[in-house]
Amino acid sequence: MAHALSTVPPVVRPVERVLRSHPGRTSGYVAAIVVNAGILYVARHLLEWSWPDFVTPAWAEVLDVVTVSLVATIVANLAFLVYDHRWFRSLALAVTSGVGLLATLRVYQVFPFDFSMVDIDPTPWVKLALLIGIFGSGVACFVHTVRFLTAPVHSTAEDDEPPGE
Repeated sequence: MAHALSTVPPVVRPVERVLRSHPGRTSGYVAAIVVNAGILYVARHLLEWSWPDFVTPAWAEVLDVVTVSLVATIVANLAFLVYDHRWFRSLALAVTSGVGLLATLRVYQVFPFDFSMVDIDPTPWVKLALLIGIFGSGVACFVHTVRFLTAPVHSTAEDDEPPGE
């Protein structure tokens, strides 16, 4: 009889269920917040620091959209710390992928870099990397949108349980 009682899962109140998350994902969210905050700080000061040399004053033309992309990612990861359900992650990742797509596309269009001081000009490779980022962001946006839209169809009882239980 004691054995049967020991296998009964503890009762979890709805507020506790929302606030609990898998430790691995939680540390990933925190790391993403810290890294994106650092990148945001650097991005907003590049022109002021006049560093690195290959960033041109045209960086000011892309700074707002880059800032929006980084802030959206930070906000999404903060939200994941509080609410960590699959449908919500899919929605937030679709939005952040879309914003990232727009930011990368804008950086590609403006191309605020000048590599003329380098012996071997990496411009074609940097542009290729941006194009790969645009493609990847587009695919990610599509996949997360489909996951969000099909979440009610594919939801299971475990989606309502906190991860790791």
